[in-house]
Amino acid sequence: MNTGPRLYDFAEFVSQPSPLRSSFGSQNSESTGLSFWDPAYTPATSPPASERGSAIRSASAVSTAVDLLSPVTLSFTKGSKLFKLKYSKVVVCKDVSGSIRCIELSDPSSLSGAFVHTFVNGRKPIPHLEQPATSTQKSLRVCFLEDQNVQVAQAVFNTQPQYTFERGSDCDKSQEAVLGVAVLFVAGVAEIVSKGRGEEAISQNLRICRSTTGALSLLFFANSQRKEKKRYYSLPVDAIDSVEPPKKSGKPVQMKLATSSELSAQLKALNILFIDGNDAKRMCTLMQAADVKITGR
Repeated sequence: MNTGPRLYDFAEFVSQPSPLRSSFGSQNSESTGLSFWDPAYTPATSPPASERGSAIRSASAVSTAVDLLSPVTLSFTKGSKLFKLKYSKVVVCKDVSGSIRCIELSDPSSLSGAFVHTFVNGRKPIPHLEQPATSTQKSLRVCFLEDQNVQVAQAVFNTQPQYTFERGSDCDKSQEAVLGVAVLFVAGVAEIVSKGRGEEAISQNLRICRSTTGALSLLFFANSQRKEKKRYYSLPVDAIDSVEPPKKSGKPVQMKLATSSELSAQLKALNILFIDGNDAKRMCTLMQAADVKITGR
C-alpha cells in the first residue's frame, strides 16, 4: 500500500475554497530575494496567471522561449498539499540589464493553467541542480533554493517550485535561458577543497559556462560547514594558472590559481574530486582547449 503523500493536479488546485493569502510585505526582500510582479495585486483581485505573464512579457526587453522536447513537471506545495503540474512551454523574460523578471510556464494542449514564477528586479538567480550529475546520469531537478512568490490561476502565494525535466538537453537549455550563458560542462563532484579556506563544496555540481563575450567561468555551490553563508561562486578560467589531471582513479584534479581576483587570491588552489573519473578527463580536455596549462603528464 502506498503511504506517500497524495499528489494534486491543476483542477484540484483551482477548486480549493480560498486562495492562500500572499505573504508579500511580511517577507524581507533582501533575505528572500524575490517578490510579486506588482504588490498592488492581491490573491482576491489578481488577474489570471496567463494575463499576468503576458503583461510581464510585453514590458520585458527580452523574452526567450525554451523549445522543450518533453514536458517539464513543476512541483510545489500549497498549505499541506503537494501539487505536480506538467507544462510544455517555458518562456524566460528579462529586463534590459539581463536580470530575470519571470519564468512563465504554460501548456496549450492541457487543462493546466499558466504558472508565473516572478523574480525581483535586479536579481540574477542561479538554477540549482539538486542531484550531482555523472556521465551516465544527468541532473534533471532544478530549483532556486529559496521560497518565492508565484501565481497559479488567480492565487498568488509563497512556495519553492521544483522543475523536473525528462531530458538532459531540456534542462541545459532552460539553465542557459535563465543564466544568459552557454553551459559547456556539468559534472557532479564529491568535494571541492581549496588551499586557502579548506572545504568548499560537498556532493555538488561543477558547471563551466561561456558568456556572450566568449569568457569561460567555473560555477559551483559552496555548501561547506563553515560559518559563511552558503552561496554560488563564479571563478573565471582566466584566473587558473594550471591544471593537473589525477594520476589514478579516485584522486582529485589539482588546480593552481592566480591572484588576479579577490576570490582566486582567497582560494589559492583547488582540489576537485569528481564522482565520475570520466568527468575529470572531460574537464581537463576543456581546460586545455581554453589554453590553460596542463601539468603532470
